[in-house]
Amino acid sequence: GGADININLDVTFNAGSFLINDVAFEPPTVPVLLQILNGVQASDLVPAGSIYSLDPDKSVEISLPALNSGTRAGGPHPIHLHGHAFHVVRSAGSTAYNYDDPVIRDVVSMGNTGDNVTIRFFTDNPGPWFLHCHIDWHLEEGFAVVFAEDVPGVSNQDVVTGTSKRTSISTCECETHGNGCSCPEEWRDLCPAYNNFIG
Repeated sequence: GGADININLDVTFNAGSFLINDVAFEPPTVPVLLQILNGVQASDLVPAGSIYSLDPDKSVEISLPALNSGTRAGGPHPIHLHGHAFHVVRSAGSTAYNYDDPVIRDVVSMGNTGDNVTIRFFTDNPGPWFLHCHIDWHLEEGFAVVFAEDVPGVSNQDVVTGTSKRTSISTCECETHGNGCSCPEEWRDLCPAYNNFIG
């Protein structure tokens, strides 16, 4: 062990929904990245209960105890993390932890009843990173969380150069292309396109 941040993600299945730590993921009306770019603080990001704020430059250990095979929820579940390749320090089918030379993946099986797959990564990539079951209908039924990594680092990044001089873009500014926005044209088109999509 010895990680800076330790998170246990207890997955359950109830009434047709997957819950992680008793919360089913519900997609927000405004994507988490746009919330951050608009200055929303980590503690206020939605969906509440599905966002885990992570400080920068920390080691993170995630434990994923397998669902009880009697739940009829399918499995083993392929778990995918966006934004990171992670170290699998405890694999499905094993009780041993390997901190010396663990395999590196971006998808890992949760295994079967009794398994407690454990992964590690370092918070060196600011952004909202999705962790979810790679079976699409399981994701649609709530099997996901978002790791909001270094939120101040995201909101202060220039999306073109990566420097920390960028001013924040509000949805209104994005839609009108105003206030000296340094975003490429494609980024400016995202807000109206998204608003039309959910319209």
